Amino acid sequence: MISVKKNINGIILEATVEDGFEVNAKAFLGVFENIDLKNIPDGYKIQIGWTVFILADTPEGTKKILSPDYTNNPLKHLTEDLTLAIQIQEKQFEFLSAFKLKGEPTVFYSKIVCAKNVLEADKIYLHRTQKADKYDSGWYIGFADARKTPSPDELESIYAFELLYKKPSFVQFLLLPTDWMIVIENNSVIAVVNPDNENILH
Repeated sequence: MISVKKNINGIILEATVEDGFEVNAKAFLGVFENIDLKNIPDGYKIQIGWTVFILADTPEGTKKILSPDYTNNPLKHLTEDLTLAIQIQEKQFEFLSAFKLKGEPTVFYSKIVCAKNVLEADKIYLHRTQKADKYDSGWYIGFADARKTPSPDELESIYAFELLYKKPSFVQFLLLPTDWMIVIENNSVIAVVNPDNENILH
């Protein structure tokens, strides 16, 4: 592990990442350049994309960035190792950039509604609609070949971060805005559908 530091308006901000990830960490620290760190209290939380980062004061007078621990239980545990959190951010923004889209965050603790056993299917679609409440992501994951709308007892709800364990490649799609849809077949994206029902995947 290495510690990457950046002086931002007189405050040293510190990110810990795996060896070989220094360039990524430096780029990530640049996100904080427009934040007045001098007036931010210990434990301050800031949401960037799907992660809520925590700025913790250190005995040395620096501020260390922590993230939810996605290798454990991110609802309960934090980690100094930002490698995975930064990798997720990069993949999500890369996917958006490929289609020149402005995203809508899906926070890691948001709920996703799924048809039961859908993540085991060969052909799946992910569709985002308006959020029902602040804990809802708006995302629904269903069987692409389904011929009828599933009944409530055929549905289940998962946290967005659970996709990291069940379908990690799906996490990159979660910044897509409302009314967009992704179709997956055998783990490959076969359609990216905009609100006008046009497949823009080329």
